[in-house]
Amino acid sequence: MAVTVFLSSLASTFRQTGNVLGIAVLGAVLAHPSRPRGVNWSCLTNDLCEASVSEAEGGDMGVGLELHSERPVRKRSSRDTLLRSSYKHDEALSRVLSTLYRQHPGKLGWVDPYGDTLFNEQEAEVVRQEVAVLMQGCADDQQKAALLDLDELLEACAATPGSYLWCVGD
Repeated sequence: MAVTVFLSSLASTFRQTGNVLGIAVLGAVLAHPSRPRGVNWSCLTNDLCEASVSEAEGGDMGVGLELHSERPVRKRSSRDTLLRSSYKHDEALSRVLSTLYRQHPGKLGWVDPYGDTLFNEQEAEVVRQEVAVLMQGCADDQQKAALLDLDELLEACAATPGSYLWCVGD
């Protein structure tokens, strides 16, 4: 909610001062791919931009998980290499990962809720450490369950030579 207040205030200041450059920069920030995730951005007019946090219950964005025996290829059916999958906590996983940004020092910040992200067996072991840290600070039961699910598949990936964990975004 602090993001909404800040952006509304900033847009209002730009509008009042006629700062066209400020409005343009704000528009560029909102359009940038590394903007905070888990936030539904919309510009209502040229001079007023507002952000609204996605509903915790009714969000439509999710990150599914698929463990593959080798790097999945889009051109042929990825089902040929599928070992296990989980989509039961996709929205909760997306919400907990949205707290991270690409500037985050680890690899989890690069999981794209709108695209696909792959972790190989070596990366999976590193990412498991990040999940453990996230789990310590997580108070939401659904998000904890999502992180446990992720950790389980990362553990299987790390233990399976040549495997990949595919984080499937919407």
